Amino acid sequence: MSLNKTARKILKHILLFALLIVLGAALGAGSVYIWNAFSKYHYNGALYSDSEDYVNNYGYNYFKETNKAQEELYIELYHVAKDFEHKNKNLIRGVGSDYGTLYKIYTKDSTLSLDELTQVFVVFEKDNPEFYFLTTVHNSVKEYVKFEISKDYLKAKDRNRINSLIENKLLEVDEIVNKCTTTYDKVMAVSNYIISNMTYARDENFEPSQERWAHNMVGFFERGAGVCETYCETLKFMLNRYKVDSKEAWGENHAWNIVNIDGYNYVFDLTNELTGYSEKTYFQLMQGLYDKKGEYDTTMYPLHNMAKTDLSDNLLTLKEDGQVIAVSHSMDYIMSLFNNKNYEIDVQNDKNRSLYLSEINTSYQTLTFKSTGTHSLRVYLYDALIINKNVTFYDATITGIGVLYISNATLNLLGTSTSIFGDVAGNANSTINIDTTAQSYFYCKCTYINTLISSKPVVIGRSCHIGEYIGDYIYIKCTNDSHISQVINIDKYESNKIVLESSYKGNKLIISNVSITSEYLEVYYINNTDENNVILDINFNDIKIIKQ
Repeated sequence: MSLNKTARKILKHILLFALLIVLGAALGAGSVYIWNAFSKYHYNGALYSDSEDYVNNYGYNYFKETNKAQEELYIELYHVAKDFEHKNKNLIRGVGSDYGTLYKIYTKDSTLSLDELTQVFVVFEKDNPEFYFLTTVHNSVKEYVKFEISKDYLKAKDRNRINSLIENKLLEVDEIVNKCTTTYDKVMAVSNYIISNMTYARDENFEPSQERWAHNMVGFFERGAGVCETYCETLKFMLNRYKVDSKEAWGENHAWNIVNIDGYNYVFDLTNELTGYSEKTYFQLMQGLYDKKGEYDTTMYPLHNMAKTDLSDNLLTLKEDGQVIAVSHSMDYIMSLFNNKNYEIDVQNDKNRSLYLSEINTSYQTLTFKSTGTHSLRVYLYDALIINKNVTFYDATITGIGVLYISNATLNLLGTSTSIFGDVAGNANSTINIDTTAQSYFYCKCTYINTLISSKPVVIGRSCHIGEYIGDYIYIKCTNDSHISQVINIDKYESNKIVLESSYKGNKLIISNVSITSEYLEVYYINNTDENNVILDINFNDIKIIKQ
Protein backbone atom coordinates (compact mmCIF):
# COMPACT_ATOMS: atom_id res chain seq x y z
CA MET A 1 0.00 0.00 0.00
CA SER A 2 2.88 2.36 0.83
CA LEU A 3 4.52 1.52 -2.50
CA ASN A 4 1.32 2.45 -4.36
CA LYS A 5 1.22 5.87 -2.65
CA THR A 6 4.82 6.49 -3.64
CA ALA A 7 4.10 5.50 -7.22
CA ARG A 8 1.09 7.79 -7.36
CA LYS A 9 3.18 10.69 -6.00
CA ILE A 10 5.89 10.09 -8.63
CA LEU A 11 3.26 9.89 -11.38
CA LYS A 12 1.70 13.13 -10.11
CA HIS A 13 5.06 14.97 -10.36
CA ILE A 14 5.66 13.54 -13.86
CA LEU A 15 2.26 14.76 -15.05
CA LEU A 16 2.85 18.20 -13.47
CA PHE A 17 6.20 18.48 -15.20
CA ALA A 18 4.64 17.46 -18.54
CA LEU A 19 1.98 20.12 -18.07
CA LEU A 20 4.65 22.74 -17.50
CA ILE A 21 6.38 21.70 -20.72
CA VAL A 22 3.11 22.03 -22.66
CA LEU A 23 2.45 25.45 -21.16
CA GLY A 24 5.97 26.53 -22.00
CA ALA A 25 5.52 25.51 -25.62
CA ALA A 26 2.32 27.54 -25.75
CA LEU A 27 4.24 30.59 -24.56
CA GLY A 28 6.55 30.45 -27.59
CA ALA A 29 10.15 29.67 -28.42
CA GLY A 30 12.62 29.10 -25.61
CA SER A 31 12.81 26.88 -22.63
CA VAL A 32 10.48 27.05 -19.65
CA TYR A 33 11.96 28.95 -16.73
CA ILE A 34 11.15 26.93 -13.59
CA TRP A 35 12.24 28.71 -10.44
CA ASN A 36 12.69 27.06 -7.07
CA ALA A 37 11.29 29.80 -4.92
CA PHE A 38 12.20 28.11 -1.65
CA SER A 39 15.97 28.00 -1.94
CA LYS A 40 18.66 30.60 -2.40
CA TYR A 41 20.14 31.17 -5.84
CA HIS A 42 23.94 31.00 -5.83
CA TYR A 43 25.81 32.11 -8.92
CA ASN A 44 28.71 29.64 -8.89
CA GLY A 45 29.12 30.55 -5.26
CA ALA A 46 30.61 33.91 -6.26
CA LEU A 47 29.92 37.12 -4.37
CA TYR A 48 30.47 40.62 -5.71
CA SER A 49 33.89 42.19 -5.26
CA ASP A 50 34.77 45.08 -7.58
CA SER A 51 32.73 44.46 -10.73
CA GLU A 52 32.06 47.42 -13.03
CA ASP A 53 28.38 46.54 -12.86
CA TYR A 54 28.27 47.93 -9.35
CA VAL A 55 29.98 51.28 -9.91
CA ASN A 56 26.82 53.29 -9.27
CA ASN A 57 24.94 50.94 -6.98
CA TYR A 58 24.36 53.19 -4.04
CA GLY A 59 22.20 50.62 -2.26
CA TYR A 60 24.74 47.85 -2.55
CA ASN A 61 27.39 50.07 -0.96
CA TYR A 62 24.95 50.90 1.82
CA PHE A 63 24.34 47.22 2.64
CA LYS A 64 28.04 46.49 2.34
CA GLU A 65 28.66 48.97 5.14
CA THR A 66 25.70 48.08 7.34
CA ASN A 67 24.45 44.49 6.95
CA LYS A 68 26.34 41.53 5.49
CA ALA A 69 23.22 39.37 5.06
CA GLN A 70 21.48 42.13 3.11
CA GLU A 71 24.59 42.56 0.98
CA GLU A 72 24.61 38.85 0.10
CA LEU A 73 20.90 38.89 -0.77
CA TYR A 74 21.48 41.94 -2.98
CA ILE A 75 24.19 40.00 -4.87
CA GLU A 76 21.91 37.01 -5.19
CA LEU A 77 19.15 39.16 -6.66
CA TYR A 78 21.61 40.64 -9.12
CA HIS A 79 22.59 37.25 -10.49
CA VAL A 80 18.95 36.12 -10.66
CA ALA A 81 17.98 39.22 -12.66
CA LYS A 82 21.06 39.03 -14.87
CA ASP A 83 20.43 35.39 -15.64
CA PHE A 84 16.81 36.05 -16.59
CA GLU A 85 17.75 39.11 -18.65
CA HIS A 86 20.31 37.41 -20.87
CA LYS A 87 19.13 33.82 -21.20
CA ASN A 88 16.51 32.86 -23.74
CA LYS A 89 13.96 31.73 -21.17
CA ASN A 90 10.23 32.15 -20.71
CA LEU A 91 8.45 32.42 -17.40
CA ILE A 92 5.03 30.94 -16.65
CA ARG A 93 2.21 33.12 -15.37
CA GLY A 94 0.72 32.42 -12.01
CA VAL A 95 -2.77 30.90 -11.94
CA GLY A 96 -5.30 33.67 -12.58
CA SER A 97 -2.56 36.31 -12.67
CA ASP A 98 -0.92 38.58 -15.22
CA TYR A 99 2.42 38.05 -13.50
CA GLY A 100 4.97 35.31 -13.11
CA THR A 101 7.15 34.85 -10.04
CA LEU A 102 10.87 35.04 -10.70
CA TYR A 103 12.15 34.82 -7.14
CA LYS A 104 10.57 34.44 -3.73
CA ILE A 105 12.05 34.27 -0.25
CA TYR A 106 10.34 33.67 3.09
CA THR A 107 11.49 35.01 6.42
CA LYS A 108 11.58 31.44 7.72
CA ASP A 109 14.35 30.71 5.18
CA SER A 110 16.39 33.78 6.05
CA THR A 111 18.12 35.43 8.98
CA LEU A 112 16.59 38.73 7.87
CA SER A 113 13.25 40.14 8.99
CA LEU A 114 10.46 40.86 6.52
CA ASP A 115 11.29 44.59 6.56
CA GLU A 116 14.97 43.86 5.94
CA LEU A 117 14.13 41.50 3.09
CA THR A 118 11.75 44.03 1.55
CA GLN A 119 14.35 46.76 1.85
CA VAL A 120 16.86 44.77 -0.20
CA PHE A 121 14.31 44.11 -2.97
CA VAL A 122 13.21 47.76 -3.12
CA VAL A 123 16.75 49.17 -3.05
CA PHE A 124 17.92 46.67 -5.68
CA GLU A 125 15.09 47.63 -8.02
CA LYS A 126 15.88 51.35 -7.66
CA ASP A 127 19.61 50.80 -8.11
CA ASN A 128 19.17 48.78 -11.29
CA PRO A 129 16.51 50.23 -13.63
CA GLU A 130 17.97 48.14 -16.48
CA PHE A 131 15.99 45.22 -14.98
CA TYR A 132 12.80 46.92 -16.11
CA PHE A 133 10.85 43.65 -15.85
CA LEU A 134 11.08 43.44 -12.05
CA THR A 135 8.24 44.31 -9.67
CA THR A 136 8.64 43.95 -5.91
CA VAL A 137 5.76 42.35 -3.99
CA HIS A 138 5.75 41.61 -0.28
CA ASN A 139 3.21 39.74 1.82
CA SER A 140 3.15 40.63 5.49
CA VAL A 141 0.76 37.80 6.42
CA LYS A 142 2.72 34.92 4.98
CA GLU A 143 5.95 36.89 5.43
CA TYR A 144 7.59 36.65 2.05
CA VAL A 145 8.98 38.98 -0.60
CA LYS A 146 9.16 38.19 -4.32
CA PHE A 147 10.07 39.57 -7.71
CA GLU A 148 7.19 39.37 -10.15
CA ILE A 149 7.42 39.71 -13.94
CA SER A 150 4.58 41.32 -15.89
CA LYS A 151 2.98 39.37 -18.73
CA ASP A 152 4.56 41.93 -21.09
CA TYR A 153 8.05 40.60 -20.27
CA LEU A 154 7.49 36.89 -19.59
CA LYS A 155 8.55 35.83 -23.09
CA ALA A 156 12.19 35.99 -24.11
CA LYS A 157 11.27 37.25 -27.57
CA ASP A 158 9.56 40.31 -26.06
CA ARG A 159 12.51 41.10 -23.81
CA ASN A 160 14.94 40.65 -26.71
CA ARG A 161 12.92 43.07 -28.83
CA ILE A 162 12.93 45.67 -26.06
CA ASN A 163 16.64 45.17 -25.40
CA SER A 164 17.36 45.79 -29.09
CA LEU A 165 15.39 49.05 -28.95
CA ILE A 166 17.38 50.12 -25.90
CA GLU A 167 20.75 49.35 -27.48
CA ASN A 168 19.89 51.20 -30.69
CA LYS A 169 18.73 54.27 -28.80
CA LEU A 170 21.84 54.24 -26.62
CA LEU A 171 24.04 54.44 -29.72
CA GLU A 172 22.50 57.86 -30.41
CA VAL A 173 23.10 58.99 -26.85
CA ASP A 174 26.69 57.66 -26.92
CA GLU A 175 27.51 59.94 -29.86
CA ILE A 176 26.36 62.95 -27.85
CA VAL A 177 27.85 62.02 -24.48
CA ASN A 178 31.21 60.95 -25.91
CA LYS A 179 31.79 64.58 -26.91
CA CYS A 180 31.33 65.74 -23.32
CA THR A 181 34.42 66.36 -21.20
CA THR A 182 32.89 67.05 -17.77
CA THR A 183 30.39 65.29 -15.53
CA TYR A 184 28.16 68.33 -15.72
CA ASP A 185 28.13 68.23 -19.52
CA LYS A 186 27.28 64.51 -19.51
CA VAL A 187 24.38 64.96 -17.11
CA MET A 188 22.96 67.89 -19.04
CA ALA A 189 23.34 66.10 -22.38
CA VAL A 190 21.50 63.03 -21.11
CA SER A 191 18.79 65.10 -19.42
CA ASN A 192 18.19 67.20 -22.50
CA TYR A 193 18.01 64.09 -24.67
CA ILE A 194 15.36 62.52 -22.44
CA ILE A 195 13.32 65.73 -22.25
CA SER A 196 13.47 66.23 -26.02
CA ASN A 197 12.41 62.67 -26.85
CA MET A 198 9.68 62.00 -24.31
CA THR A 199 6.18 63.09 -23.42
CA TYR A 200 4.08 62.43 -20.33
CA ALA A 201 1.88 59.33 -20.73
CA ARG A 202 -1.83 59.81 -20.06
CA ASP A 203 -4.90 57.64 -20.57
CA GLU A 204 -8.15 58.53 -22.36
CA ASN A 205 -9.29 60.44 -19.26
CA PHE A 206 -6.06 62.47 -19.26
CA GLU A 207 -4.97 60.72 -16.10
CA PRO A 208 -1.44 59.28 -15.69
CA SER A 209 -1.24 56.01 -17.62
CA GLN A 210 -1.39 52.83 -15.57
CA GLU A 211 0.20 50.68 -18.28
CA ARG A 212 3.25 48.78 -17.09
CA TRP A 213 5.50 50.32 -19.76
CA ALA A 214 4.60 53.82 -18.50
CA HIS A 215 6.15 53.04 -15.11
CA ASN A 216 9.61 51.88 -16.15
CA MET A 217 12.20 52.90 -18.71
CA VAL A 218 10.57 50.81 -21.47
CA GLY A 219 8.14 53.69 -21.93
CA PHE A 220 10.98 55.93 -23.06
CA PHE A 221 12.82 53.47 -25.29
CA GLU A 222 9.74 51.88 -26.88
CA ARG A 223 7.15 54.67 -26.99
CA GLY A 224 8.84 57.93 -26.02
CA ALA A 225 6.35 58.37 -23.19
CA GLY A 226 5.89 57.58 -19.52
CA VAL A 227 5.09 58.97 -16.09
CA CYS A 228 7.53 60.24 -13.47
CA GLU A 229 8.94 56.76 -12.85
CA THR A 230 9.90 56.51 -16.51
CA TYR A 231 11.72 59.86 -16.45
CA CYS A 232 13.42 58.91 -13.20
CA GLU A 233 14.46 55.37 -14.16
CA THR A 234 15.62 56.37 -17.66
CA LEU A 235 17.90 59.07 -16.28
CA LYS A 236 19.27 56.71 -13.63
CA PHE A 237 19.87 53.98 -16.24
CA MET A 238 21.77 56.28 -18.59
CA LEU A 239 23.84 57.87 -15.83
CA ASN A 240 24.78 54.37 -14.66
CA ARG A 241 26.02 53.71 -18.18
CA TYR A 242 28.21 56.82 -18.16
CA LYS A 243 29.54 56.21 -14.64
CA VAL A 244 27.81 59.21 -13.06
CA ASP A 245 26.84 58.76 -9.42
CA SER A 246 23.08 59.11 -9.04
CA LYS A 247 20.14 57.87 -6.99
CA GLU A 248 16.44 57.56 -7.45
CA ALA A 249 14.36 59.53 -4.95
CA TRP A 250 10.74 58.76 -4.15
CA GLY A 251 8.13 60.76 -2.31
CA GLU A 252 4.37 61.02 -2.23
CA ASN A 253 3.14 60.03 -5.72
CA HIS A 254 6.33 61.20 -7.39
CA ALA A 255 9.82 60.07 -8.36
CA TRP A 256 12.89 62.12 -9.27
CA ASN A 257 16.69 61.85 -9.19
CA ILE A 258 19.59 62.98 -7.07
CA VAL A 259 22.77 63.41 -9.12
CA ASN A 260 26.24 64.04 -7.77
CA ILE A 261 28.30 66.57 -9.73
CA ASP A 262 31.75 67.40 -8.40
CA GLY A 263 30.81 66.36 -4.87
CA TYR A 264 27.54 68.31 -4.73
CA ASN A 265 24.13 66.61 -4.79
CA TYR A 266 21.56 68.05 -7.17
CA VAL A 267 17.87 67.31 -7.50
CA PHE A 268 16.94 66.53 -11.12
CA ASP A 269 13.22 66.41 -11.80
CA LEU A 270 12.62 65.79 -15.49
CA THR A 271 8.87 65.34 -15.20
CA ASN A 272 7.99 68.80 -16.50
CA GLU A 273 4.24 68.30 -16.57
CA LEU A 274 4.21 67.51 -12.86
CA THR A 275 6.74 70.06 -11.68
CA GLY A 276 5.77 72.99 -13.85
CA TYR A 277 9.44 73.50 -14.69
CA SER A 278 10.59 74.48 -18.15
CA GLU A 279 13.25 72.45 -19.90
CA LYS A 280 15.93 74.79 -18.59
CA THR A 281 15.08 74.60 -14.91
CA TYR A 282 14.66 70.95 -14.07
CA PHE A 283 17.42 70.73 -11.52
CA GLN A 284 18.41 72.44 -8.31
CA LEU A 285 20.84 71.94 -5.49
CA MET A 286 19.56 69.51 -2.90
CA GLN A 287 18.59 71.26 0.31
CA GLY A 288 17.63 68.63 2.80
CA LEU A 289 14.15 67.39 1.91
CA TYR A 290 12.68 68.12 -1.49
CA ASP A 291 9.83 70.32 -0.37
CA LYS A 292 8.09 70.45 -3.75
CA LYS A 293 7.04 66.82 -3.58
CA GLY A 294 7.02 66.05 0.11
CA GLU A 295 9.64 64.21 2.08
CA TYR A 296 11.81 61.46 0.70
CA ASP A 297 10.48 57.99 1.36
CA THR A 298 13.31 56.58 3.42
CA THR A 299 11.38 53.65 4.88
CA MET A 300 12.84 51.14 2.46
CA TYR A 301 15.28 53.35 0.59
CA PRO A 302 17.49 55.19 3.09
CA LEU A 303 19.26 58.22 1.69
CA HIS A 304 22.63 57.19 3.03
CA ASN A 305 25.32 59.88 3.42
CA MET A 306 23.00 62.55 2.07
CA ALA A 307 23.81 65.43 4.40
CA LYS A 308 22.21 68.79 3.78
CA THR A 309 24.25 71.05 1.56
CA ASP A 310 25.16 74.44 2.99
CA LEU A 311 23.46 76.86 0.62
CA SER A 312 25.40 79.79 2.03
CA ASP A 313 28.58 78.36 0.57
CA ASN A 314 28.64 80.50 -2.57
CA LEU A 315 25.66 79.01 -4.32
CA LEU A 316 25.40 80.46 -7.82
CA THR A 317 22.08 80.80 -9.64
CA LEU A 318 22.24 81.67 -13.33
CA LYS A 319 19.25 83.56 -14.71
CA GLU A 320 18.14 84.81 -18.10
CA ASP A 321 15.42 87.46 -18.01
CA GLY A 322 14.59 86.36 -14.47
CA GLN A 323 14.25 82.67 -15.38
CA VAL A 324 16.58 80.20 -13.68
CA ILE A 325 18.92 78.49 -16.13
CA ALA A 326 21.24 76.65 -13.74
CA VAL A 327 22.24 76.32 -10.10
CA SER A 328 25.76 75.36 -9.08
CA HIS A 329 28.65 75.99 -6.73
CA SER A 330 31.05 75.98 -9.65
CA MET A 331 31.75 79.19 -11.53
CA ASP A 332 33.34 77.09 -14.28
CA TYR A 333 30.04 75.28 -14.86
CA ILE A 334 28.07 78.51 -14.80
CA MET A 335 30.41 80.25 -17.24
CA SER A 336 30.32 77.24 -19.58
CA LEU A 337 26.63 77.91 -20.23
CA PHE A 338 27.11 81.35 -21.70
CA ASN A 339 26.05 81.71 -25.33
CA ASN A 340 25.95 85.39 -26.17
CA LYS A 341 23.02 86.13 -23.87
CA ASN A 342 22.50 88.68 -21.14
CA TYR A 343 22.75 86.78 -17.90
CA GLU A 344 22.48 87.51 -14.22
CA ILE A 345 24.16 85.50 -11.46
CA ASP A 346 22.79 85.56 -7.93
CA VAL A 347 25.22 84.61 -5.19
CA GLN A 348 23.73 83.17 -2.01
CA ASN A 349 26.01 84.81 0.54
CA ASP A 350 24.88 84.46 4.15
CA LYS A 351 28.30 84.05 5.71
CA ASN A 352 30.19 86.85 3.95
CA ARG A 353 32.26 84.42 1.93
CA SER A 354 34.05 85.24 -1.29
CA LEU A 355 33.07 84.53 -4.86
CA TYR A 356 36.33 83.32 -6.38
CA LEU A 357 36.95 84.63 -9.88
CA SER A 358 39.91 84.26 -12.18
CA GLU A 359 38.68 85.13 -15.66
CA ILE A 360 35.54 86.40 -17.39
CA ASN A 361 36.04 86.24 -21.13
CA THR A 362 33.14 84.24 -22.52
CA SER A 363 30.74 85.22 -25.28
CA TYR A 364 28.10 86.94 -23.14
CA GLN A 365 26.96 90.48 -23.80
CA THR A 366 26.24 91.64 -20.25
CA LEU A 367 26.84 89.79 -17.00
CA THR A 368 25.39 90.90 -13.66
CA PHE A 369 26.38 89.65 -10.21
CA LYS A 370 24.03 90.18 -7.28
CA SER A 371 24.12 89.01 -3.69
CA THR A 372 20.95 87.28 -2.50
CA GLY A 373 22.19 86.69 1.03
CA THR A 374 22.48 88.86 4.11
CA HIS A 375 25.96 90.13 3.23
CA SER A 376 27.21 92.21 0.35
CA LEU A 377 28.97 90.50 -2.54
CA ARG A 378 32.62 89.75 -1.85
CA VAL A 379 34.67 89.00 -4.96
CA TYR A 380 38.11 87.49 -4.47
CA LEU A 381 40.68 87.76 -7.27
CA TYR A 382 43.12 84.88 -7.12
CA ASP A 383 44.45 85.43 -10.63
CA ALA A 384 44.16 88.10 -13.31
CA LEU A 385 40.44 88.78 -13.64
CA ILE A 386 40.10 89.74 -17.28
CA ILE A 387 36.87 91.52 -18.15
CA ASN A 388 36.38 91.90 -21.89
CA LYS A 389 32.60 92.32 -21.92
CA ASN A 390 30.37 94.47 -19.75
CA VAL A 391 30.15 93.27 -16.16
CA THR A 392 28.01 94.63 -13.33
CA PHE A 393 28.56 94.07 -9.60
CA TYR A 394 25.97 95.12 -7.02
CA ASP A 395 27.27 96.14 -3.57
CA ALA A 396 30.57 94.42 -4.20
CA THR A 397 33.86 94.37 -2.37
CA ILE A 398 36.56 93.34 -4.84
CA THR A 399 39.81 92.18 -3.31
CA GLY A 400 42.53 89.53 -3.55
CA ILE A 401 46.03 88.91 -4.83
CA GLY A 402 45.12 89.10 -8.50
CA VAL A 403 44.73 91.99 -10.94
CA LEU A 404 41.41 93.29 -12.21
CA TYR A 405 41.99 94.09 -15.89
CA ILE A 406 39.33 95.83 -17.96
CA SER A 407 39.79 95.31 -21.69
CA ASN A 408 37.49 97.18 -24.08
CA ALA A 409 34.65 96.91 -21.60
CA THR A 410 32.77 98.65 -18.81
CA LEU A 411 32.80 97.58 -15.18
CA ASN A 412 29.58 98.79 -13.55
CA LEU A 413 29.60 99.13 -9.77
CA LEU A 414 26.03 99.65 -8.62
CA GLY A 415 23.92 99.42 -5.50
CA THR A 416 24.58 101.04 -2.15
CA SER A 417 28.37 101.24 -2.19
CA THR A 418 31.42 99.49 -3.53
CA SER A 419 35.07 98.97 -2.63
CA ILE A 420 38.11 97.80 -4.57
CA PHE A 421 41.30 96.63 -2.87
CA GLY A 422 44.29 95.48 -4.90
CA ASP A 423 45.43 96.28 -8.43
CA VAL A 424 43.28 97.59 -11.26
CA ALA A 425 44.37 98.06 -14.85
CA GLY A 426 42.74 98.85 -18.15
CA ASN A 427 43.27 99.98 -21.72
CA ALA A 428 42.22 102.96 -23.84
CA ASN A 429 38.63 101.66 -24.07
CA SER A 430 38.20 100.76 -20.39
CA THR A 431 35.52 102.32 -18.23
CA ILE A 432 34.50 102.09 -14.60
CA ASN A 433 30.98 103.34 -14.02
CA ILE A 434 30.01 103.93 -10.38
CA ASP A 435 26.36 104.57 -9.66
CA THR A 436 25.86 104.00 -5.96
CA THR A 437 23.71 105.66 -3.34
CA ALA A 438 26.65 106.08 -0.98
CA GLN A 439 30.36 106.71 -1.14
CA SER A 440 32.67 104.31 -3.00
CA TYR A 441 36.24 103.44 -2.06
CA PHE A 442 39.26 102.73 -4.28
CA TYR A 443 42.09 101.43 -2.13
CA CYS A 444 43.90 100.05 -5.14
CA LYS A 445 46.83 100.63 -7.41
CA CYS A 446 45.11 101.82 -10.54
CA THR A 447 47.57 101.51 -13.42
CA TYR A 448 45.33 102.97 -16.09
CA ILE A 449 41.60 103.39 -16.47
CA ASN A 450 40.47 105.49 -19.41
CA THR A 451 37.12 106.66 -18.05
CA LEU A 452 35.83 106.88 -14.50
CA ILE A 453 32.17 107.86 -14.13
CA SER A 454 30.61 108.40 -10.74
CA SER A 455 27.39 109.88 -9.41
CA LYS A 456 28.70 109.92 -5.83
CA PRO A 457 32.05 110.66 -4.13
CA VAL A 458 34.90 108.30 -4.93
CA VAL A 459 37.51 107.83 -2.22
CA ILE A 460 40.90 106.98 -3.72
CA GLY A 461 43.40 105.69 -1.23
CA ARG A 462 46.37 104.77 -3.40
CA SER A 463 48.06 105.69 -6.65
CA CYS A 464 45.54 105.92 -9.46
CA HIS A 465 45.86 107.03 -13.07
CA ILE A 466 42.62 107.95 -14.80
CA GLY A 467 42.41 109.08 -18.41
CA GLU A 468 39.01 110.75 -18.42
CA TYR A 469 36.60 111.58 -15.64
CA ILE A 470 33.00 112.62 -16.18
CA GLY A 471 30.73 113.07 -13.18
CA ASP A 472 29.40 115.40 -10.57
CA TYR A 473 32.63 115.60 -8.63
CA ILE A 474 35.59 113.54 -7.55
CA TYR A 475 36.40 112.93 -3.92
CA ILE A 476 40.07 112.13 -3.40
CA LYS A 477 40.98 110.81 0.02
CA CYS A 478 44.44 109.68 1.03
CA THR A 479 44.18 107.38 4.04
CA ASN A 480 47.65 105.88 4.26
CA ASP A 481 49.34 107.21 7.39
CA SER A 482 52.79 106.10 6.25
CA HIS A 483 55.37 108.39 4.66
CA ILE A 484 54.80 106.84 1.24
CA SER A 485 53.52 109.49 -1.11
CA GLN A 486 50.12 108.85 -2.63
CA VAL A 487 49.98 109.99 -6.25
CA ILE A 488 46.77 110.58 -8.13
CA ASN A 489 46.83 111.73 -11.72
CA ILE A 490 43.65 112.86 -13.46
CA ASP A 491 44.26 113.71 -17.08
CA LYS A 492 40.82 115.00 -17.96
CA TYR A 493 38.16 116.12 -15.55
CA GLU A 494 34.88 117.54 -16.85
CA SER A 495 33.31 118.91 -13.71
CA ASN A 496 33.84 121.76 -11.37
CA LYS A 497 34.48 120.26 -7.98
CA ILE A 498 37.34 118.32 -6.43
CA VAL A 499 37.29 117.41 -2.75
CA LEU A 500 40.63 116.57 -1.14
CA GLU A 501 40.94 114.86 2.22
CA SER A 502 43.94 113.40 3.97
CA SER A 503 44.49 111.75 7.32
CA TYR A 504 48.20 112.44 7.06
CA LYS A 505 49.71 115.79 6.10
CA GLY A 506 52.65 114.18 4.33
CA ASN A 507 50.55 112.63 1.59
CA LYS A 508 51.29 114.08 -1.77
CA LEU A 509 48.51 114.70 -4.26
CA ILE A 510 49.15 115.57 -7.88
CA ILE A 511 46.27 116.73 -10.05
CA SER A 512 47.41 117.48 -13.57
CA ASN A 513 46.18 118.09 -17.12
CA VAL A 514 42.63 118.73 -16.04
CA SER A 515 40.32 120.14 -18.69
CA ILE A 516 37.70 122.37 -17.11
CA THR A 517 34.44 122.92 -18.96
CA SER A 518 32.79 125.02 -16.26
CA GLU A 519 33.55 128.64 -15.39
CA TYR A 520 35.63 127.80 -12.36
CA LEU A 521 37.01 124.86 -10.40
CA GLU A 522 36.40 124.40 -6.71
CA VAL A 523 39.02 122.52 -4.74
CA TYR A 524 37.98 121.55 -1.22
CA TYR A 525 40.62 120.82 1.40
CA ILE A 526 39.15 119.08 4.41
CA ASN A 527 40.50 117.54 7.60
CA ASN A 528 44.29 117.30 7.59
CA THR A 529 44.93 117.99 3.94
CA ASP A 530 48.03 120.14 3.59
CA GLU A 531 47.74 122.43 0.58
CA ASN A 532 51.52 122.62 0.42
CA ASN A 533 51.57 118.93 -0.48
CA VAL A 534 48.93 119.28 -3.15
CA ILE A 535 50.13 120.07 -6.63
CA LEU A 536 47.40 121.46 -8.86
CA ASP A 537 48.93 121.40 -12.31
CA ILE A 538 45.86 122.76 -14.03
CA ASN A 539 45.75 125.10 -16.98
CA PHE A 540 42.90 127.14 -15.64
CA ASN A 541 42.92 130.54 -14.04
CA ASP A 542 39.74 130.65 -12.00
CA ILE A 543 40.48 128.09 -9.29
CA LYS A 544 38.63 128.59 -6.06
CA ILE A 545 40.35 127.06 -3.03
CA ILE A 546 38.01 126.25 -0.17
CA LYS A 547 39.16 124.99 3.23
CA GLN A 548 36.75 123.25 5.59
